[in-house]
Amino acid sequence: MTGYSLHIGLNKVQQPGVPQLRACVNDAIAMYELAQELGYQAATLTDEAATYVKVFNHIADKAQRLVAGDILWITYSGHGSQAIDHDADEADGLDETWVLYDHQLRDDHLNHLWTKFKAGVRLVIFSDSCHSGTIARSINSLKLYDADPPCKASGILISGCRDHQVSLDGDHHGAFTAQFLKVWNQGQFAGTYKQLRQAIAKGLPKSQNPNYMTFGQSDRKFSRQQALTI
Repeated sequence: MTGYSLHIGLNKVQQPGVPQLRACVNDAIAMYELAQELGYQAATLTDEAATYVKVFNHIADKAQRLVAGDILWITYSGHGSQAIDHDADEADGLDETWVLYDHQLRDDHLNHLWTKFKAGVRLVIFSDSCHSGTIARSINSLKLYDADPPCKASGILISGCRDHQVSLDGDHHGAFTAQFLKVWNQGQFAGTYKQLRQAIAKGLPKSQNPNYMTFGQSDRKFSRQQALTI
């Protein structure tokens, strides 16, 4: 079993009218360093390097490489947004997005990527961004389109907030990432992903309620194992 990780952080983007953030690159670096400590083969994409094509292609490449038993941990810190849903797969009529340097990456685009992973692969997504509650949802988890290819991998999302909420920036780390690092406590945390979400939530304001959700194929062993275990 091999662990791979990608850590994305954007304080600034090329798109006009988007305010600059302070802590997101620091978030990506901190997650990258932690992933290396845990034995992951880690990579980062920050600011100008975090383009739509580079992020998409990096995940697509891992979909080709990973086999059953492997794990991919993706962290995103940056602006999150919402865009009008054009394919009627969102109950609220809005897609959730990651605001990358040159373009927004929609949850639909991420769903397309999840369907490329093989059965038995584990996917873990942390999204320290606004409107991120269902950023990693997959079509088959909504059971709307039988004709679409299912996600054969098993995924877990811990988001910085719910779809209707915003995630707070900070001077050194975003609020979600800062609380995660505090809870993680240099590896002292030994709980499941759901317990990790609960512990993070206790240190955040009520206006920022992190979400835990699974997507793809159900895997009880995965959901019950210690968080970030390779």
